[in-house]
Amino acid sequence: MTYVSLYRRFRPQTFTEVVGQDHVTRTLRNAIAAGRTSHAYLFCGPRGTGKTSVAKVLAKALNCESGPTPDPCCKCEGCTRVQEGRSMDVIEIDAASNRGIDEIRDLRERVKFAPVEERYKVYIIDEVHMLTQEAFNALLKTLEEPPERVVFILATTEPHRVLATILSRCQRFDFRRLTISELSGQILKVAEAEGIEIDKDAVRLIAIGAQGAARDALGLLEQCAAYTGGKIAYEDAVAALGVAGFRKAVEYCDAVISGDLAGALILIRELIDSGHDPAMFLRDVLEHFRSLMVLQSCGFKPDLIDVPETAVESLKRQAEVIPGALILEAINVLSAADSEMKYSASPQLTAEVVTIKLVHLGGLPMPEKQGKKLTEEPKEDLPAGEVSAKEVGSTGSISAGSTSTGSISAKKVGVPGSISTSPASTASVSSVSDSKADGMTPGVASKSSAELSLGQIQAGWSQVVAALKPGIEKTLYCEDGIPVELNEDGLVISFEDDVKKELASERRRKKSIQDAIEKVFGVRFAISFILAEEPHDVQFHLESGNGFSGNGFPNGAESPPESHPADAELHTECREKIMSDAEDGDSEEPEPDSVSGDNGSDLVDHEEELAENLRRAREAVREHPTVKAALSVFKGRVFKIEV
Repeated sequence: MTYVSLYRRFRPQTFTEVVGQDHVTRTLRNAIAAGRTSHAYLFCGPRGTGKTSVAKVLAKALNCESGPTPDPCCKCEGCTRVQEGRSMDVIEIDAASNRGIDEIRDLRERVKFAPVEERYKVYIIDEVHMLTQEAFNALLKTLEEPPERVVFILATTEPHRVLATILSRCQRFDFRRLTISELSGQILKVAEAEGIEIDKDAVRLIAIGAQGAARDALGLLEQCAAYTGGKIAYEDAVAALGVAGFRKAVEYCDAVISGDLAGALILIRELIDSGHDPAMFLRDVLEHFRSLMVLQSCGFKPDLIDVPETAVESLKRQAEVIPGALILEAINVLSAADSEMKYSASPQLTAEVVTIKLVHLGGLPMPEKQGKKLTEEPKEDLPAGEVSAKEVGSTGSISAGSTSTGSISAKKVGVPGSISTSPASTASVSSVSDSKADGMTPGVASKSSAELSLGQIQAGWSQVVAALKPGIEKTLYCEDGIPVELNEDGLVISFEDDVKKELASERRRKKSIQDAIEKVFGVRFAISFILAEEPHDVQFHLESGNGFSGNGFPNGAESPPESHPADAELHTECREKIMSDAEDGDSEEPEPDSVSGDNGSDLVDHEEELAENLRRAREAVREHPTVKAALSVFKGRVFKIEV
């Protein structure tokens, strides 16, 4: 005798045997009992959910010798003929291979004839969405007003591709995917009938692999039984189905959470070497993170997740230590990877890149570490004249040796801060944030300078963005807005777009980013904003009496500093001319009548000389080493020099 597959042998024969479609079977049973059956039905839904099976049960219910009845006997000649597929009046048509107008014209001719053997002539058209436009139009009139005792049952997995004029002529029933528990019950029932021993974890693995389709579940059960010879353990199901299984997903996520990149990559390589599909494994990992999110959000209720009982404890353990922001970021990374896998030339490489991203996320500062003090890197002792890049990036201060011949004060426009230099001294930068507007004391940034560095904040910035509420605040920081400076007065955030910077500067939006930072790091900062692409405007003022001696050298020196004789000579010359011109202009301002020459040539010469002196003085300021160093550090430009 020819072997018949499990899904064919265990196909539902009555409405009560149909699993998971009570909303359909109840309606049809009541309609048959009341004698109010329609002439056209549309069954739509995912594959393997019982559309064709219910259509055949309906055909039997209409043609049973004791019917029409909601409970066909399955023993009479009419039921037997329909069940065995040899009834002349129950016609199954595959629209995928009979989709043209000629086939529908032939159907219209044959539908006029009365039933030969049964009470009703039933046409079951499977995959009806495959019919052509012309075929649909040819079917319209017949479907709307068929001959007496003719019933059309249309089945499709894509109802959106069926013409609206067809849909309006049918009673529509939407079949749903079966739940894990419904599929598990069906698997156990069939396994018991077939004498197959199977573990609970293996049952759940098969049910999840079926993706809501009862036909697929029985097919997978049959495949596992053939692999083991009758007794199915969890490991056997994993090997037979070619999936990684829950335990591998738990092991992988443990490596991600602990930051073990080598362990995670080795696991990926072992799975691929053993023949597993990396795309399928990443989907399992995505489902694992979804389970973590549900457990963490809903109070550890195992009924809300579809995992074996042995995996629940591992999920609880991970959900207790992993931050919610990391779970959401991981889900985003894995969802994007699922789309990339479809077009990836190297799935293994894609899986490895995703693994690196996930491990990087797992290594970010965790909320449970907020109360612990992070070790600050020791500062290097630098010789005079050198600038520490670490200090510039994190603390906002620099130190540099100076041999200037005068006192230069600088004001940085666009970024809160100032630069002041004096001879043979250090140049320091102090940021003045708008902490008063934030409701904080200036110069106090909670525990920031003692516990966090700029690098740590930048590493955890994705968690800060994830902690923002959906809306304009989150949109502002998704593609722009990064921390660039941390000093004693607060955190400086850089924007490339001026409009975004202005929006972010509003009080309530500034409070939102402060709250998000505090949520992730446990520290509340004063916040200020700058534009990243626009150079910072710097103003310099050359003071006449501060730091200059009578001979033009700094601090009463008798000669210019040895390191820069040319600069000192130029600065002295400029100063003497400027000061003498200024004094002459103040004490001996020429009267209009005393101007010599018709065009005031003496005054013109005096003004030209003064302008030249001013130009040379400004040029000296521009070329001064300290000024150059300041412009380099702050990436600024000089737009005004007051002498």
